[in-house]
Amino acid sequence: MFTYVSNVLNGIEKQALTLSGEEIQSKMRRLCLDEFAEVLLNMPNSQYPNISSCLPEMASDEVQNNWTGSCGYTLLHQSLTFVRATWHSYERMTGRKLDTAKILDYGCGYGRLLRLMMYFANNDHLFGCDPWEKSIELCRESGIKCDLQVTDYLPLALPYPNGNFDLIYAFSVFTHTSLRATTTALAALSKIIRPDGVLVITIRPVEYWDYHQNLSDTERKSLKNNHDHTGFSFRPHNRQSVDGDITYGDTSISLEFIEKNFSDWKILDSERTLDDPYQRIVYLQHRRKES
Repeated sequence: MFTYVSNVLNGIEKQALTLSGEEIQSKMRRLCLDEFAEVLLNMPNSQYPNISSCLPEMASDEVQNNWTGSCGYTLLHQSLTFVRATWHSYERMTGRKLDTAKILDYGCGYGRLLRLMMYFANNDHLFGCDPWEKSIELCRESGIKCDLQVTDYLPLALPYPNGNFDLIYAFSVFTHTSLRATTTALAALSKIIRPDGVLVITIRPVEYWDYHQNLSDTERKSLKNNHDHTGFSFRPHNRQSVDGDITYGDTSISLEFIEKNFSDWKILDSERTLDDPYQRIVYLQHRRKES
């Protein structure tokens, strides 16, 4: 840890017993995003017991690997790339600062990205939801103090007021959902986002099926053909069905499919990063802004 980072943390540590958790967060924003993220990655830290008592404990390597297939600095680097892209694109597209936004992490898992969004948002502006109760349990047990909700796998409605959020992001969600689950979730999200809000999702390109391991040549060809002909391809995992639908698996989606089949959403932009090339970032806005 660099000396100037230690100096900031030492100053906060001396005051921490008289500060709220959000005041500690605010003072930590004197660090840059990457430094803030590195501090959270190493929570709790015995050098800073007072700070540690107010910030969420980092998930174990086992949890990180089970949820994402990676852990530690490798995963943090990928996470920061997505958060930074979302940050800069949101401000460019809306003309508003991210630190004034109400933010929802849709499919928050164990809180991988929620922790990083604490750099911008206090707890009253930060929300996380996931259909798997275990994910929300892990967030709460680690000490993430924002609003956390368990949602349905096929969400006809979400537990938030209409037009509530400036920014909703769903990282590695629609890379795994069936067509029915994708359609249902996008419809539910359209109700709770502000007319001028931004929805950030990630999707996989057709090339993902060449990258995917443990596929037979026949299955790989079929999945690629589905994508080429329709723009959507889904390989369900061995999961229990939800209302007759296996909602979770591996999915590829084209931008053209989104434009054709989810016409209520307008694509503002998209990009791919070299840190995580099979997660194409797509920025959407609901078309009711145009009416």
